[in-house]
Amino acid sequence: GVHTPQHHHKGREITLILDGRYDDEYGTYKAGDIAIIDDPDVIHGPNACQSKGCIALTVTEAPLQFEQSRYKLINLFTRF
Repeated sequence: GVHTPQHHHKGREITLILDGRYDDEYGTYKAGDIAIIDDPDVIHGPNACQSKGCIALTVTEAPLQFEQSRYKLINLFTRF
């Protein structure tokens, strides 16, 4: 049931779901699925499955950029 705050990417994000599942604004992804975001205008906030959770391997080309004001401070620390 863990929620990742809404964010966008300056580069690609590729996620392989290893176990469980997650939902975001664009669909539901379960074990074996690959989610690819390659549009910097896409904003999403994944939610892990409440009962099964989600284990995933995610590769990004650039740091996440959080959208919500209470998380924007994190953006200052992820610019490497």
